Amino acid sequence: MSIIDSSPNLTRQHDAPPAASRSTAPAVAERRLRQVLRANAMSSGLFGLVGLAGAGYWSDRLGLEPVALTAALAIGLLVFAADVWWIASQPVQRLRPLALAVSAADLAWVAASITVVAIGVLTPIGAVVAIVVAVLVADFALTQLWFHRRLAGNGR
Repeated sequence: MSIIDSSPNLTRQHDAPPAASRSTAPAVAERRLRQVLRANAMSSGLFGLVGLAGAGYWSDRLGLEPVALTAALAIGLLVFAADVWWIASQPVQRLRPLALAVSAADLAWVAASITVVAIGVLTPIGAVVAIVVAVLVADFALTQLWFHRRLAGNGR
């Protein structure tokens, strides 16, 4: 046995976080999950408002034809934003499964964006915008899943 092994500060019981930090970890994860969901809602709402206000402009620049498609996507983003904001305010028992649904929807957006870019229907600017937005949405999805896992008590 070495000096390091016998040190009382390096024993197994000291590897675990203090009880106070273990009991607050789910509360911190819950708060952070709600913050990420609200940020997701705000950005989705902003993109929805900008898209709806300038549907014709964005349709031409991005290559989304007809203009009604751009407007429909913008309205969908506004509805999504309202839903996600509502989800962020739910009790923790409802928050957990609903947050998973939001992450699944975000990942579906990412997959759809990749598909649309791969098909080649967008303008070059539209493809760049779609990829940048997909990266942002993927970040929301993964961050939500990360805090969801910690809320469930499975993360470190």
